[in-house]
Amino acid sequence: MIMLGNIVNTVAIIGGSILGIFFKKGLPLKIKDIIMSSMGLFLLTLAIKDAIKFNNAIFTLTCLLLGAVIGEFLMIDDNLKRLGTYFEEKFSNNDNSNDIVKGFTTTSIMFCVGAMAIVGSIKSGLTNDNEILLIKALLDGIFSLIFASKYGIGVLFSSIVVFLYQGSLYFLAFFIKNSLSENIITEISTLGGIIMIGLAFNLLFDKNIKIGNMVPALFIPIIYNAIFG
Repeated sequence: MIMLGNIVNTVAIIGGSILGIFFKKGLPLKIKDIIMSSMGLFLLTLAIKDAIKFNNAIFTLTCLLLGAVIGEFLMIDDNLKRLGTYFEEKFSNNDNSNDIVKGFTTTSIMFCVGAMAIVGSIKSGLTNDNEILLIKALLDGIFSLIFASKYGIGVLFSSIVVFLYQGSLYFLAFFIKNSLSENIITEISTLGGIIMIGLAFNLLFDKNIKIGNMVPALFIPIIYNAIFG
């Protein structure tokens, strides 16, 4: 089945979000906070694991800087927040306006920039092997439940971003079969890990690093591979 892994992943996020919204008022604030801190530490650990796998430090840094400049020019982070604000205005019925925006932007980035999203989508497109995305679906379902219990419906809408993003990677890989080397895939995973570290810092220390603007860095190695082989 075409995009089976991506479809299951999207459904898992929707299901987890719905459960999280249902339990939103049933979890004490201190429990939600400690869960979020634990999630931040877990994400940081996963991110470091991916980030230290780079083959060429200069190449990785160049991709990150170039991607960040492109993202800043395109105002990706600001546009994500605007989209989150739109959802908040349409669906929020309380005064906690920042929750929907933060939930949407945080989970949209978290579910998309990790190595599993990138490598899983590419592998699915190249070989129709959905194992990585199915494992990711289980993790994202749990993450979305926890995040939605704190931030509400904004997490649910991140499923749209995930479906479109992973679907794009799937079809990109499908049409460029066998042209991506193992080193390029490793570099993409490394960049995803670095970006995830920034996301973990936002969660743990309430920082405002514009992580969304760094996402284009993930595609620089693909462009480089297409030009220089």
